[in-house]
Amino acid sequence: MIASLGVRPEQVVEFSPVILGPLLSFSSFVFVRTGSGDKGTAAIAALVASFSFDVTVGIWAGYLANWLGMIIAFFFLAAFLLFEKSKRKPIVIPLILLSLALLLTHPWTWALILTTAFFFALTRPRIERKLLTTSTIMMIAVGIIVDFAKNQVAGGATLAGDLGTKGPVFGISQLVTFWPNISVALNVFYDGLLGNVLLLGLSALSFVTIRFRDKVEGMLACWVASASVPFALLNSFHQTRLIYDLPIPPLVAIGLLLIMSRAGGGNLRASLLLLVVLLSCANYALEAVIQA
Repeated sequence: MIASLGVRPEQVVEFSPVILGPLLSFSSFVFVRTGSGDKGTAAIAALVASFSFDVTVGIWAGYLANWLGMIIAFFFLAAFLLFEKSKRKPIVIPLILLSLALLLTHPWTWALILTTAFFFALTRPRIERKLLTTSTIMMIAVGIIVDFAKNQVAGGATLAGDLGTKGPVFGISQLVTFWPNISVALNVFYDGLLGNVLLLGLSALSFVTIRFRDKVEGMLACWVASASVPFALLNSFHQTRLIYDLPIPPLVAIGLLLIMSRAGGGNLRASLLLLVVLLSCANYALEAVIQA
């Protein structure tokens, strides 16, 4: 839309992070705030999102569609959590629209997010399970129809057709070389930007206290689980795309709060710990932007 006003496409691409960065932080905040009701956790997730892989790798590799897809994904799952809470069927309409926006922006992210929503629906109590699973299946069906229609009108491969081309990079042969694959994914691609021990470590730590009864934590667990099986069976490059699609900001926020709650020393020590982590992440992000 901006390029159609006469601005050079190159300038639109160069300045798009000015829009996508704040939107990612805002969408992360909305997702956590809607699911947990905790403004503190949501605020930390929003701050971490400013320095996350979506921003750094997004700028380095120019993954603008994938970056925008993650923004839509957070909004979609926030709406899904709101739907699960209120059980108001009219919410299905914006859910379908967000689902289609995600599909037309980045189909692979759409597949991961809809799988996440489906598994989350299966983990809910019986009284909610039928409504959520039926609605998710309907959104998947609508997405498949729209994807096919887009292929017929505009050309290009459908998601199913693109999936059929992944045979050489997917399977048991990749599982055998899992460790070399993940080493290359974290340390070679994107100049090693994905090898951020702080972000990955805090994300992993959050699973120590994960609770499926908690809506946000349950959704995050389903999100990671949905990516785990294909992650183990894909080559290193496709592993990087799955890491990019993980909900790193909320996971880091939960892991960081866990450490802060056990640090002792009152609010001062917890605040200093939060400051150190955020400044370290900011330093990493600044270095990534300089490399880009």
